[in-house]
Formats: sequence, C-alpha cells, structure tokens
Amino acid sequence: MSKRKLYIDFDGVIKDTWVIMRKMIIDANLVPDYSKETMDFLASINYEEDVLEKSAQINDSINNIKKIIAAGVFDVYILSHISQQKEAVAKIKYLRKQLDNITIIPVPVVIPKTMVVDPKGAILIDDTDMNLKAWEEAGGIAIKFQPEGKCEKNKTINYLADILNYDKLISKNNELELKKEFN
Repeated sequence: MSKRKLYIDFDGVIKDTWVIMRKMIIDANLVPDYSKETMDFLASINYEEDVLEKSAQINDSINNIKKIIAAGVFDVYILSHISQQKEAVAKIKYLRKQLDNITIIPVPVVIPKTMVVDPKGAILIDDTDMNLKAWEEAGGIAIKFQPEGKCEKNKTINYLADILNYDKLISKNNELELKKEFN
C-alpha cells in the first residue's frame, strides 16, 4: 500500500524567512510584492547569508519533519515557492544539511504549486491561505500551519509533527475532510 504524499512549505513553516525578507524590502524603500523593482532587489541579495542564516527555525520544524519521516506514514516532500534560482539553491543546501534524503521541489513564485505537483489526495501544510485554497480546489487536503495561538479550526496545526495526530481521512459530501483523532 502506498503512503499518502505530504508536501511541506518552507517559508513561514520551516523557517521564518518572511520577517527578514519583508524588512529588507521595506528598508530598501520598496513594496513587498512581485513588482520588477522588488524582484530585481531580491536578485541582488545573498539569500543564504542575508535571509536563511538570519531567520529563525519555526517550532523545531526540522526535528518535527524527522519525526514525521520516522513514523513512516507519509512520503514527505518540501514544496517551496522561490523568487530566484539562488534562493532555490540556498534552500536546497540548507535542507540537505538537515534532512539528507528528502525531496525538495522549488516552484517559481509566479506558478501555483498545484501546477507543479498533483495535489489530488495529497496533503499540503502551508501558512498561506491562497496556496491552501488552490490546493483544496485541485482535490488536495490543505492544512493551515499557524506557528502560535490556539488552533480553532480542524485543519490547523502549530507543530509539523501534529500531522501525525490526523490519522482518519474520510470522504464527506464529495470533499476530503480531515478528522482529528482525540485520545
């Protein structure tokens, strides 16, 4: 029996890169968007030194991913939007040091993640509502990652390894719904 695919976002889930990048963009008197000026600025930075090394790991994410892999329940992938090729290289180098056998899939920021991998029946853990909505619309199971605060919704987690508590998938009204098992 094959395992369910689990895709994990990087920015805002594994590392808190958005805080660093947003500050850099604003400090450069630019708007944090995908305009040519902002993209040119991002092309000029050393992503590894200026962003990755300065950003914090979120909620012990690497150890949480190791727990998920060790559980053997999912085929685990990192699915991350990138604005520049050097950002992909830096993320791959970082993740290879931490998780040597994981598949890393960089996705150009102008392309939806759903166009790069088949989301049908697969789980995406992401912090961005737009990505989650598109994932569900394409037949996937979307799990909101929220690094802090109480998880009010059924499909929200604070720690990546919390996905291991979600072990009953059922079909209801032609939609995949995740049911949390409470012990």
